[in-house]
Amino acid sequence: MNKGDFMDYLHLIITDIMFETSEPIALHFVDQDVTDDFVDFLAQSPTIGIHSFATDSPSWQSVLDYDSYFDQFKVYTDFEDFKKALENKC
Repeated sequence: MNKGDFMDYLHLIITDIMFETSEPIALHFVDQDVTDDFVDFLAQSPTIGIHSFATDSPSWQSVLDYDSYFDQFKVYTDFEDFKKALENKC
C-alpha cells in the first residue's frame, strides 16, 4: 500500500497482557459501532491500549501489513470472549 492510497476500513484494536501468562491479547473490530457496554469496559480497564487506523482491507493480515507490532498478539474478534480472557488475567 502506498501513502495516499484510499483506505476503506477503520480498525479499532484494544490490547492488554494476561497477568499470569504474560500473553499479549488484542480485540479487533473493523467498521463497527461500539456499545455502551464496551465503553463502560474501557473506562474500567486502566491497563489496556487503544489503537485505531485505516487500511484497505478488513483483514487482520492488513493490520500486520500496516504494523508488524501487532503480530505478537493473540487476536479476538468477539468482545465477550475478550472480556472472559481478561477476567482470567488476575
